[in-house]
Amino acid sequence: DVVAFGASLGACEAGSRWLEVLDLLGEMRSYRLQPNVIAYNTSISACAKSRAWTQALALVAEMEQGQLPVDPGVRNLVVTACVN
Repeated sequence: DVVAFGASLGACEAGSRWLEVLDLLGEMRSYRLQPNVIAYNTSISACAKSRAWTQALALVAEMEQGQLPVDPGVRNLVVTACVN
């Protein structure tokens, strides 16, 4: 369920494993589970920390398309990843 995926996403984020985060998001969707704000924020953070800024921006766009609120702190992470 979403909580179990969230825990896995958190572990990947802690290890800056952004590719695994993207795989997990895809796996969530394959089970017809919609990532929530927490899942997206964790995933964006993992991408931003790894300077995978194009992926982080893509996830922000997905959130906006799904009408999920984007935390200002997450936006700052993406901006920082873009300039570094």
